Amino acid sequence: MGGIVECVAQPLPVGLGEPFFNSVEALISHAVFSIPAIKGIEFGSGFGAAKMPGSRHNDPITDASGKTATNNAGGITGGISNGNPLVFRVVVKPASSTPQQQNSLNTTTGKMEDEWAIHQLKTTANFATRNKLISWWVGGLNFQVEHHLFPRVSHIHYPAISKIIKKACQDFGVPYIEYPKMRLALASHVHHLKNLSRKSH
Repeated sequence: MGGIVECVAQPLPVGLGEPFFNSVEALISHAVFSIPAIKGIEFGSGFGAAKMPGSRHNDPITDASGKTATNNAGGITGGISNGNPLVFRVVVKPASSTPQQQNSLNTTTGKMEDEWAIHQLKTTANFATRNKLISWWVGGLNFQVEHHLFPRVSHIHYPAISKIIKKACQDFGVPYIEYPKMRLALASHVHHLKNLSRKSH
């Protein structure tokens, strides 16, 4: 998962930065984006300002030192520090390395691999879906196809969803693998394990 990191600097003197190319925002952003995995930055209310009218986003000054009642500007006015706390947040992207299989170019074949849903259908199999005892015993996980495609949907809906998926697979010529008996699924599993254990020649 990615994340958001908020940074606050205080106290800061008034007058740091310049209005244009060397504004406080520009200098901080230049430094922040030198950090790998940083993908975004916002100051003060940041992107939330897009939903505010100007009257709400303005920071009312409360005394002669420049202190304001709010800090939507994040401590920066016109590119220059205004004496309020400097507040900014950065977005850190999630790690690119993941154990989950993803689709990309196969440099051997020069072709794209199957998209995620098609890959799930080709590599997943249901078993004994009409056996209510087994369905109860495994908590609906004999509907492996539906579980892989819709992991956040309750298993009680899998029987109804499976009919829709079967029809879609027939219409688009995509395989839908299902073993009517549990013993057939076990036999296929054992056969697959034997193939994996054989040395390649």
